[in-house]
Amino acid sequence: MLPQADPKEQKKVNLFIKLSQVTGFITKKESLSTQHRLRTTMGRARGELQDLIRKHHIDPELAKMLWTIVQKAPVIHQEKDGEEINVDRLNPVIQRQVFLAEELVKNNIVPLQEINGALMECQENPSLNLGQILLRKRLISSEQFVEINRKVQAATISRTQSLTYLSLKQHDNKIYLNNSNVPQSIGNYEIIREIARGGMGVVYQAKDPDLDKIVALKTIIAGEAADSIDIERFRREAKLTSQLEHPNIVKIHEVGLQENLHYYTMDFVDGVSLSDYVKENKPSLRKLLKIILQVAQSLGAAHTKGIIHRDIKPSNVLVDKSGKPFLTDFGLARQKDGKDGLTMSGVAIGTPAYMSPEQAEGRIREIDQRSDIYSLGAVFYELLCGKPPFSGNSLAETLQMILTQDPIRLKQEVPNIPLKVETICLKCLKKTRNQRYPNAKALIRDIERFLKGDEIKAKRSVPMEALSKMLSKNKSVLFGVVATSLLFCVVVFWMYGSMGSQQNKYDRLSEKLNEAQTQLAEYKDQVDTLKIESNVLKEKLSKKKSVASTDVNVKLTNKELANLFNEAGVAQMQIGRNAAMSLKTFDRALACNPQLWYVYLNKARALTALKKIPEAIDCLNIAIKNKEHLLAKDVYGAYDQRGFCYYLTQQPHKAMKDIEQCFKMQVKPDLYHKKALVQVALGQKQEALNNLNKAIQMQPSITFIFSRGKFLFDNKKFAQAKLDLMQCKRADPNFNAAERERMLAEMRRKGFK
Repeated sequence: MLPQADPKEQKKVNLFIKLSQVTGFITKKESLSTQHRLRTTMGRARGELQDLIRKHHIDPELAKMLWTIVQKAPVIHQEKDGEEINVDRLNPVIQRQVFLAEELVKNNIVPLQEINGALMECQENPSLNLGQILLRKRLISSEQFVEINRKVQAATISRTQSLTYLSLKQHDNKIYLNNSNVPQSIGNYEIIREIARGGMGVVYQAKDPDLDKIVALKTIIAGEAADSIDIERFRREAKLTSQLEHPNIVKIHEVGLQENLHYYTMDFVDGVSLSDYVKENKPSLRKLLKIILQVAQSLGAAHTKGIIHRDIKPSNVLVDKSGKPFLTDFGLARQKDGKDGLTMSGVAIGTPAYMSPEQAEGRIREIDQRSDIYSLGAVFYELLCGKPPFSGNSLAETLQMILTQDPIRLKQEVPNIPLKVETICLKCLKKTRNQRYPNAKALIRDIERFLKGDEIKAKRSVPMEALSKMLSKNKSVLFGVVATSLLFCVVVFWMYGSMGSQQNKYDRLSEKLNEAQTQLAEYKDQVDTLKIESNVLKEKLSKKKSVASTDVNVKLTNKELANLFNEAGVAQMQIGRNAAMSLKTFDRALACNPQLWYVYLNKARALTALKKIPEAIDCLNIAIKNKEHLLAKDVYGAYDQRGFCYYLTQQPHKAMKDIEQCFKMQVKPDLYHKKALVQVALGQKQEALNNLNKAIQMQPSITFIFSRGKFLFDNKKFAQAKLDLMQCKRADPNFNAAERERMLAEMRRKGFK
């Protein structure tokens, strides 16, 4: 007869359930479900244990053996049963789920029982978070979801993070954890909170009491139930990482074993993942390049030691508060010349969206430093345009895309990206290893060349490869290529004029225009070769009338021409500040392709600069009408700019609607500032002051402080106004100096010195 289990032995019953899963008696889903019932029915541990054995027909002798293992297994000291767990000890993703639940319960929107049910679904489908499941079950509306998430600043849950141990209880409108797997201590280290968990490991923030130092402590996610392969991989990760000394790689301090739990400690990085850093800070292109440069340098240090990372992805790069990146998680790394007994040939290693073709196909022996360069290129691509180069609806589809498709050109996704940056990124993403950068040093040098304004070594060959593929498939379109290539040259010449006689006029053209000329030069050799055959092919085309192929080709070329004109217009606005000239250039872009909706957004900016506000609003209406074809940042920009135009034309109610649309997409300090200006126009003075204060709290910008000072001055609150205006004067004596001095002089006349 199996020994009875009372509530005090609940953890051991949990371990029995996990062992039953590991040994194949029950599925993971059944294990999670049983653990959840055990947490929510305190005191029924014995019943759950017997139900489990009976339901799954576990042989009594085997059950006794499992129980014996459980009885002998040391259990790490956990939080006491029933204790109200400090939510701060959990990783930020889990914290957000708890805070979200608290808001829902506190506002009587969703009962706690329904929330716990939704959390169970989170366990079974980690790609969804609590809010998304509640939406699916129609327990909350989209408006409630947006409003509550704004309060708790919720973010989408990572696919690699788990809620397997989260269950909530309510007391005095507060939400608490019933139990937690966060230990009080491991080895000599005091555990502060969980930072993150992935497929193989859990990382805690911990304190070394001897040194009074905060460290990160990593353990195997399977804990004491880890098998020999888990342990060997974990040891190898610690060993390889400890060999590396680089300012952008976290340093290993100690490798330890407490009873049956393996762990190691390393530097604690007070920061966020690279993807979260980009979302929160929206760094400039130059800053992004410096981050990729530092990650490449850390990779180079690893490659010098013969270590291949094999799992470069945004979540494995941490960025601290100063913007310094750290390469982490060498869990899949291996020595370049060492045998990998933990990986089978033919098995894909890494994270699908960032795998190189050789990784996707499981060609283990071909994985080398160039595979890491590919993965870093995929990360770079995602940072630049917001999505990885390949992402299918399933794992199989993603791997197939990696093996057979070329990535979409970055300039098609984000037209304003410099051509040289696109060239660097796409060279990393070559299908063939020999066509990528041969090592990290070569990539580093090209990034450094771009940052210095020098010519890069990488050549832009992607369009030529695409051209060769097209010609090999269909010789009949060759003449169309020649014709449109020549047309391309003619249009650019018409746009820029004689380069010899007007050189001085274009000395200050932006880098984008120079890149466009470079692009044309790269086509030149190919076009010269094609000219020889063009007359013959033209005659054949006129007979065969390959209209469909030619039309497709011309349409594609028109889009390229439109993009070129768009870039030229942007450059004219940025460099020459010539709105009239840029307006004509944007019109040329739309004449080539009237369905490039982001061009309407740029045209509206030029029209606004020329004070043609009604025409600018018309352009923005077109862009917003077709917002499903725009990037999220362009949709935000369209509403933001139209709101400004409505404000300029004294239509504050319409302006407010557009500002509210922007708030739904992103909360920024300048939005509060703009909202305040519109509220002043609407006569909502107190609301305006509140929003000016919010803007300044989020970002104490001199612009926002000056606006508040002017608002206070206009409302005769001179003492407060003077404080703001004098703060602006100290920060920048030249900022709005005339308007500032006028107000200060007026206050002096009224007796405020």
